[in-house]
Parts: sequence; C-alpha cells; structure tokens
Amino acid sequence: MELMQFAQKHAVLISTLAVCVILLIIEEANSFFGAEYELDPEKALVLQHKNATILDIRDKKSFNQAHIDHAENVSAELLKHSPEKVLKRDQNYIIYCEEGSESLELASSLRKKHGYKLYTITGGYNNWCAEGFNSKPSKTTPST
Repeated sequence: MELMQFAQKHAVLISTLAVCVILLIIEEANSFFGAEYELDPEKALVLQHKNATILDIRDKKSFNQAHIDHAENVSAELLKHSPEKVLKRDQNYIIYCEEGSESLELASSLRKKHGYKLYTITGGYNNWCAEGFNSKPSKTTPST
C-alpha cells in the first residue's frame, strides 16, 4: 500500500527512472551488437594481414605526422556522403580515428545503410599506439 502511495506522489520520478532504464538497455544492446565489429589492435592487424584495407579518417595533418602502416587517409565526410567512391562491397575495411568513437559511429552507419564490411579499432589510433603497435610517419618530400 505504501509503495502505491509513493508511486502516485512521485509519478514524475518513477517515469524518469523508467525512461533511464529503457535508454540504458537500448545503449547496452547497441554496444553488444556492434561489438563484433570492434577489434583490438592485435585482431585488427590480423585482419589487415588477411587483405583488409585500413582507412585513417583523421585529419590530413594527424595522418602526415604518423599513421598505421599501409593506411590510406580518407575523409570521414567523403565516406558519409559518397562511400561508393571509396568502398567496395566485397572488401573488408578497418577504419580508425584518434580515439575510436567517430570511426565506430561511421562504420556502424555504413554497415547498416549500405552493407559494407567495416570494422574499427577499439580506442582508435591512440589505443593502437598504447598497445605497442607500430605507427609510421608519412614520407615527406624534401623542400627544394
């Protein structure tokens, strides 16, 4: 009886709590179902050696300072608006950004909308380096 009185007096609080629980469940479900496409650096390297193309969506300056060996620098905007200019449906791709969140969102969107085979590196380029994997400075041409 007291529980019913409490619920009636605090309907807004109960409703807010219910919405928060539902949103938490949705977020956890999304994380769970997208997790199969997130790779730790070691698994990303294995997939890269199995002919996956690795795409760096960081800005040109960051890419030029250093990047994962054999990565191609591609604009996130180009992938968002014209993925067919870069991606092939029968090819595996690993995309990464600085911390992993932008690439995770982009990969998820492109998988759902267009069916591309996209994977991301958990924690992005920062995690790649923190795990001790090599990065490569871009080759620069000497000034004349």
